[in-house]
Amino acid sequence: MNANTNLVKARDWIDQNLPAGAHVAVESNGPFIDSQNHVVETIGDLFAHGPDWYEKNGWEYLVTGYRNTNLLAGIPVVSSAPPRDYRDFFSGFSLVAHVAENGHEIWIFKTGAILPERRVYARWGVNNAEWLELVGYDKSKSAALPGEPTTLTLYWRSILPRRDRLELTIHWLDSRDQDIAVSHQYVFPSVDATGRWPDGITRVPVQIALPETTPPGLYRVELELAAPDTLGKGNIPVLSREQKPISDKFYIGPFKVAPPTPSLHSVGMRDLNARFGDTLDLRSYSLKYDAVRPGETVTIKLLWQSIAKTGKDYTVFVHLLDASGNVRAQVDTPPLKGTYPTSIWDSGELVEDEYTLMLPDNLPLGHYKIEVGLYEYPSLARLPVIDSEAKGSADHLLLPDTIKVTAP
Repeated sequence: MNANTNLVKARDWIDQNLPAGAHVAVESNGPFIDSQNHVVETIGDLFAHGPDWYEKNGWEYLVTGYRNTNLLAGIPVVSSAPPRDYRDFFSGFSLVAHVAENGHEIWIFKTGAILPERRVYARWGVNNAEWLELVGYDKSKSAALPGEPTTLTLYWRSILPRRDRLELTIHWLDSRDQDIAVSHQYVFPSVDATGRWPDGITRVPVQIALPETTPPGLYRVELELAAPDTLGKGNIPVLSREQKPISDKFYIGPFKVAPPTPSLHSVGMRDLNARFGDTLDLRSYSLKYDAVRPGETVTIKLLWQSIAKTGKDYTVFVHLLDASGNVRAQVDTPPLKGTYPTSIWDSGELVEDEYTLMLPDNLPLGHYKIEVGLYEYPSLARLPVIDSEAKGSADHLLLPDTIKVTAP
């Protein structure tokens, strides 16, 4: 067994046990770590920084280089460094793995670093020098609401000890990348008297006020950084892992804007409480019509409630049926005309939607029924209506109302 074998064993352990996106600091003579799956920083000698430095800079895992257990020291790169032991130096951290065969060993520690819910790893800089990193961000709530401010907390990490006054522009963009709202502030609103950027990770809240007319749906946020006092006009570029400029903009998201929360007991709504699969409840509905004539419209309002989050997007169908069960008019559409797919609904969320049936001009007079349901596209597989015994009784729900089509 040689040192290289231990490096391979340590690499395999990391591949199998570290969560995707983990922030890992590894010594230069340590095992290979896939930078496509993790955020990796190679450090010549882990003893070069104090244990607190790794937590302040967001390094969750520390991976040592291999050493020989017969040596007194953990292979300090700096020859004048006194003999030290990884276990003593990082005694405040959890030892999660120790690979040791034939006198060679590698240690893997887990720190107490606090990282954001959404991890990003994006770095900005100039002239092939990395200035700062966006580690990630937190959202204050799962969905924003029209007319209300929404707050994001950005996790910035300064890489170089600079003093530039960095300006941050935030664009809230719709699906066509059109501005819905724009906000401006400094990257580091609070600095010391010298203007020096804070060490380690700094959590900076940013607030964006959405207009009351903001439609529900998915959005993304565009970030632009500038240093006009030192660089003049233009944005600081985002850098590739090879420290080459790739863009002057960076995008995070998606972010959900939810429709206004409807009442479970709206006036004019009739209770249904029908369950479709294990995904959605149709809580209530309303059907607005007086005397309906051929060529006119029938409007149906449905109140849906999500039972649990689903990764699937369902299409709602509303059909007008004649006495023989034939479809004489129909509307098939994702919720809210496709702007608010079921895949982004939160568990327990209520969504009210309207559907309009256009009656054919040549529709025969008589009595008609309305059926509703959901299907997945493109398979067209319908969600079953679940009865009181939790069995699929049908693939549609027939509303109790009868639509009477009368002469003009």
